[in-house]
Amino acid sequence: GQGEVEPAVGDHQYTEGTVVNLTASPAAGWEFDSWEVDGTFYSDEPATTLTMNADKTVKAFFTEEPPVTYTLTMLEPDGQGEVEPAVGSHQYIEGTVVNLTASPAAGWEFDSWEVDGTFYSDEPATTLTMNADKTVKAFFTEEPPVTYTLTMLEPDGQGEVEPAVGDHQYTEGTVVNLTASPAAGWEFD
Repeated sequence: GQGEVEPAVGDHQYTEGTVVNLTASPAAGWEFDSWEVDGTFYSDEPATTLTMNADKTVKAFFTEEPPVTYTLTMLEPDGQGEVEPAVGSHQYIEGTVVNLTASPAAGWEFDSWEVDGTFYSDEPATTLTMNADKTVKAFFTEEPPVTYTLTMLEPDGQGEVEPAVGDHQYTEGTVVNLTASPAAGWEFD
């Protein structure tokens, strides 16, 4: 593994009966596991002592620390749309940069992301660095309905029309009934 030992690596001479202090210092990302003396487990304490009553061979063992992981909890969006990662809990190794993507449903538009209850971004595609457990929520807002203007012109000839002559506003998709009523002596063409 990776780490330092005291006494340093190499041969050291001691008078019989000397008590030697053994110290193991793991490198970053590593942890002390155990000492072996003459090929046999001796101690799992990083600082221990060894009495010199014979020649001895000492080895320290270090193990790599497991990576730190954090949970990303994706909440159900507010409004209608899909999020990536999907709704639910996801595990990421510390430092992972997660891509967040929001796709609004038809008739809706993306508004913003919240991370841990605080505004985070108004971009539908953004990133989030996992340096702690995080809770994410997307917000979608309903698009205002599309409206169109129907302009009814004066009829050619004599008669009346329904809707009346003028401008009328209708929401997209509205079916408008058009009625033409000819004046006496006239007919609809």
